[in-house]
Amino acid sequence: MKKMDLVKIVAKEANLTNAEAKDAIDAAFTAIHDALLNDDNFTIENFCSFTLTDRQAREGRNPATAEKIVIPATKSMKVKISPSFKKELKAKYSK
Repeated sequence: MKKMDLVKIVAKEANLTNAEAKDAIDAAFTAIHDALLNDDNFTIENFCSFTLTDRQAREGRNPATAEKIVIPATKSMKVKISPSFKKELKAKYSK
């Protein structure tokens, strides 16, 4: 599914124009984006949560030369499915 597919579904379900639905979706994604940039977690109940995690610096190797390199510390985003959604997925796809 692409963003415009989501826009059409939201427009139909919420009785909005496509432009209004696109603005609402953009606002929601901006809120998630801004929360994560401010080191806040973002949870959508019964769906998923977005959190930032710290990845420590570590040693790696250049695959072309086998030279040791240092991979710097960074932040990474983690998406975790809610238990209720995980249960629904398991029920649907565990056959």
